[in-house]
This record gives sequence, structure tokens and C-alpha cells, in this order.
Amino acid sequence: MTVKSKGWFLASIQVIMFVIIAFSSALEYKYIPHSNVPAVHFAGIFLMLIASMIFTVTVVSFAQPITPNPVPRKKAVLRTSGVYKFIRHPMYLSAILLLLGVVMYFQAYYSLLWIAILFIFFKYKTQLEERQLSLKFPEYERYKSSTRKLIPFIY
Repeated sequence: MTVKSKGWFLASIQVIMFVIIAFSSALEYKYIPHSNVPAVHFAGIFLMLIASMIFTVTVVSFAQPITPNPVPRKKAVLRTSGVYKFIRHPMYLSAILLLLGVVMYFQAYYSLLWIAILFIFFKYKTQLEERQLSLKFPEYERYKSSTRKLIPFIY
């Protein structure tokens, strides 16, 4: 399997995980009895809005075609400004926050397990992506040492 095809395979798994998290949250909400806590519901909406804003800012900062494949395109340019000044993988952060918001919106607490699995998956996917970025951009290692991977100022 080539690196590029492995990247598309991982992108496919990512989409499947997004669908699983959304459907499991909705099904859990519908079929597992629980008390509704309005504050948690609104916190979920808030997280989804924050995630949407992060994604939008990321797309604007990236300023080039975006692909879910972690292998950089031939004409890709390394971005280290804008949101990328603080975090190397803001799209993954926005995906985690969006899906965490969905889980909270539905108050589907068992589905939090899927968020943990998604986080582990992104940890693996970022390793592949960063290896490829280091090969393509010699300055990536220096950039990597000065920014956080997924959560600004923390991780």
C-alpha cells in the first residue's frame, strides 16, 4: 500500500467514525432513558459553534485546496501563520470539538467512548501526516518544536 493510498484509507475511516459518532449519539438519545440537562445541551451547541468557527478560520488560514488525506499535495505550501501559529492540526481539533458538541447536545454519555477512540485515531493519523510533512518541508521540524499538536498551549 502506498503512503497516499494509506492516507485515503485513513480518511475513509475518519468519515466512518464521524458517522458512527453522530448516529450513536442520536440513537443513544432516543433509546436510552436519561434526564435532560439544559446546560449540557446548550454547552453542546456552543462547542459546535466554536468548532465551526475554528474550521472556518483554518480553511481561510490554509489558503490552498484542502484534502482529508494526510499526505501533502505536490504543490502544498507549509502554513505556519494564522491559526497554525498556535496549533499544527486545527482541523482535527475542530472535528473533535464538533463531535464532542454533538455528543453533549444529545447528552449521549456512552458515546463519549467514541470521542476517545477518535482522539486516539487522530493521534495515529497526525504521526503519519507529520512524517510526510517533515519529508516534504525541512523546516517542519523547527515549526513542530515551537507549536502544539492538537490543543493550543497544552498538547
